[in-house]
Amino acid sequence: MVFSSYLFLFFFLPAVLLYYYMSPRKWKHLVLTLFCYLFYGWANPYFCLLMAFNTMVDYTNGLMMEKYPARKNFSSRSPSFATSPFSASSNTSISELKTTMR
Repeated sequence: MVFSSYLFLFFFLPAVLLYYYMSPRKWKHLVLTLFCYLFYGWANPYFCLLMAFNTMVDYTNGLMMEKYPARKNFSSRSPSFATSPFSASSNTSISELKTTMR
């Protein structure tokens, strides 16, 4: 599915907007996350696994940043700093994975 396809413009986008605006405020991020998984999974279901790993790493990093807010000096022993390369590499790997699976 691409952004300019009729499937996206007339079915997927209206469904996302409908569910997003009808959901309570605390569920809006979850709705967008689920539709994001659906959109990328449409192209290749393996992307959902990659995104699930990326989501878990990013969520863990967010929890660590909240737990240790006063740290001014990040070292290689810092949990959030140690896992951030995995998050960055998984974001850039999506395009590489897409080209190798063709």
